[in-house]
Order: sequence, then structure tokens, then C-alpha cells
Amino acid sequence: MPQLGPICIADHLTKQGLKAVPVGTHASQLDRLEACVSEARCVALTTTLYMTPLPASEAVDRVRQINPDAYVVLGGPLIYNLHQDLDPESFLMVAEDMGADAYVVSRSGEATLARLVAAYRDGSDPRAVPNCLVKTANGYVETGRSRIMEDMSPIDWARFASSLSDATAQLRTARSCAFSCSFCDYPIRAGPLTLAKLEDVEAEFEALHRCGVRQLVFVDDTFNVPIRRFEDILRMMIRRGFGFSWYAYFRCSNVRSEETFRLMAESGCVAVFLGIESASRDVLLTMDKKAAPENYAAGIQNLRANGIAVFASFIVGFPGETDETVEETIEFINANRPTFVRAEPWFYNRRSPIHGRAAEFGLKGSGYRWSHRTMDWEAACTATDRIFASVEGSTWMPMYDMDFWILPYLAGKGMDVDWVREYLDRCNRMLAHQLSSKRDLPDLVTKRLEREIATFCRAGPFAGVKHSMAGG
Repeated sequence: MPQLGPICIADHLTKQGLKAVPVGTHASQLDRLEACVSEARCVALTTTLYMTPLPASEAVDRVRQINPDAYVVLGGPLIYNLHQDLDPESFLMVAEDMGADAYVVSRSGEATLARLVAAYRDGSDPRAVPNCLVKTANGYVETGRSRIMEDMSPIDWARFASSLSDATAQLRTARSCAFSCSFCDYPIRAGPLTLAKLEDVEAEFEALHRCGVRQLVFVDDTFNVPIRRFEDILRMMIRRGFGFSWYAYFRCSNVRSEETFRLMAESGCVAVFLGIESASRDVLLTMDKKAAPENYAAGIQNLRANGIAVFASFIVGFPGETDETVEETIEFINANRPTFVRAEPWFYNRRSPIHGRAAEFGLKGSGYRWSHRTMDWEAACTATDRIFASVEGSTWMPMYDMDFWILPYLAGKGMDVDWVREYLDRCNRMLAHQLSSKRDLPDLVTKRLEREIATFCRAGPFAGVKHSMAGG
């Protein structure tokens, strides 16, 4: 499934008169990646999925190995966050270690990147482009700051039809988020909520349908906000008969009408991601989620009643979390039985609003190593294991190398939600056994479970494919 970021960037550059080709880094695209990089004068790397500078540095090194003469530009959330978090001297040191020729330091940098690439093409001084860090003969120089408004113009999908080979595409109808949860800094980084025009959304639907796309992945943080606009989009999809199957983030606590859920199902919704985070009323209040557990419960039941798969995500260890609030979350999951579930320890983001209340909660540390008055990171890890062991009726979906967004990708390969769920259930039984067994004994049960999983895979979409798992 092609990532939306590179396509958005390539679309904007092309509209500015520059030749640009979006390429992913998935193993299936490595040959195409090498061919494109070897011929490029400039290579722009986005850092949307990077949490530390190391993978960015490795990406720059790979580009240099393929094409030592390419002008390499790094941008995206990682670069912006490093610039915000570090003092100027430390930021320069990290930039030198990553090794790019220039850095775009902006919340949304398509317009800045276009100006920077044009300057490189024309041989003009890149220091004249604001919101950048550029390498000169005397070291890196930070250019001036300027607020650039990015538009939400529709993507010219016909240019990128070759990138949509598996009939699945990501799509954005809005930028930023309508809410300000205290654990998240995304609305701060992304700025005010910006909505694409409905006629532009419809035009993108038409273009994607002509390109053979049949599955849409909406990456909007709150696709169903505002609710009236959301329903207008659903009715338009139904009226036009595109026949898309679609997946999205969903704020179910804000939906009160059963008609909305019916429209979702009729328009082709297959599954939604619910960021519930906690079933404790007190913790939700501290998170500023503007939601109550009963709202989530009603939403899950309405989604299930309309045949829509539900992925429920929870955070463990947020300030105010206790063993009792963890138990509330377990009881909520088992009572409402979302299709898929996952809990993970809280990540303390010091750029998020909760950091402003650090003294109130006794918050210390950062990232995945923190403590506060009611819990620390080690207790949160233990509580996460407890949730995994206690969930009944829902399928645990791991975060790494899987996550909710694997569903549309696997659907494009012939694996529906029911197949994925049974596969994960089998894997989770093996994981539960391994977590509870003594490591120093021969593990015959694990070997048996591995063989059963391999047999299950052979009988499904992987029939005829060799498996590396034991017994396969």
C-alpha cells in the first residue's frame, strides 16, 4: 500500500513545475527505489514514521551509496520536533550526524521543499529559502523563519496510477485534529483544523476509482468531525456508487445517531480505529478526551450491529492511572468486545499539554521511562501484560509490524478481517503460553502451536507459499 506522504509531496512539486516521483521503502519497491535514486538530482526523505535520528541517518547513507552526487533533503515531523526540542547547537550536531544537504524545518513543508528544490535546480542560493537548515562550505546555516500556509488542493491521482498497483490507497480530507487531548501534540504541530472542499474530495474519489482503487484508507485524525460533513461524504459515496471498501480513524463518542452508523456500512466501511485510551472516567477527564465510557460502549455496539470491525486502542499509565483504573479498562473491553484491541504503555511526550501539569502529577522522565504519583513505566508494562492476559472475546493486535493499518493492506492480498482475526488468535495463544511457561524446559507446546499456525496459513490465502515457521 503506497504511503500518502511521498505522493502528496510529489504532487505538490509537480504542480510547481518540478519533476518528482514518489517511491516507498518497502521491500517490494527496493528495485524501483534504487533505479529512481540513481537517476535523481535531488532526493527528499520524509520522516513521518521515525522516532529517532538513527533511521533518518541510515536512509541518507543508503541514498549516498546509490547516488553520491544526489542533493539530499530531510524533512517531516522528526526534523520539526528535533528543532523544537533541542538547543541550536545540539540541533546542528544532530543534523551533521544525519548527513543531509538540507533540512526542511516546518509543520507541513511541501511549499518550502518546492522552493528549496527549485533553488537547487536553478543554481540560486538556498539560504534565501526560509524554514530550512542548509549546508554550505562553512557548515550548516539556518535560514529565516516564515509562516507558509499549505493548501488542501486535490491530488492529481492520474499521475500516480502506477503507484496504486494493489488497488489500495491512502487519502486525506483534512489536516490536523479538531480536539486537543492532553497526551498528544499533533494539533500543536499541525495547526488549526483544515478541511478539504467536498467537491475536491469527490474529484479525488473519481480519480482513484478510474485508477482501479477499490480500498480507501482515510488518514484524517478525526474523519467523522464535523459530523454533518462526514455524513455528506458518506451519502456522496453511496450516491456515486464507487464501491469502495474503507477504513479510518473514528471518534465514536461524538456520534449519537444510528443513521450515521447505517450510512457508514452502506458506503463500504469495513473497520475503524477507536482511540479510546482508557475506560476510567477520571483518566479520560485528565486526558481531556471530552468523552465518557458509556459513549464509547454505545459506539462499539452500533458499529458491531452494522457489521463494522472495531479496533480499540488503549494507553496504560497516564497520570492518574492505578490498578483500579486498569481493571476498569479490562472490564470495559470484556463487556463490549471490540473486534481487535491493543493496550500499550503511555509515551510521555514533553511537547504535549500534559507536560504543563508535570508538577501537579509529580511527572518525571520522558518517552517510555517516566514516573508520576500513581504509577511508573515499569508498573505500566506489568499492567499491559495483565490486560493482554485478561482480555476475552476480543483479538489482541500487536503494534509492531502489524497494527490496525495492516487490515486494508492484507485485504488487498486476499485476507479479510475474519482470516486476520483467526491468525492473530492462534499467534496470541502461542504468545500467552510462552509468557507463562518456564524458559528452561523443552517447549513442545510452542512447536505444536507453530505447526498449527503454518497449517492454517497453507489452507488460506498463502496456499502454495513456503513458510519459514517451524513445521512449515
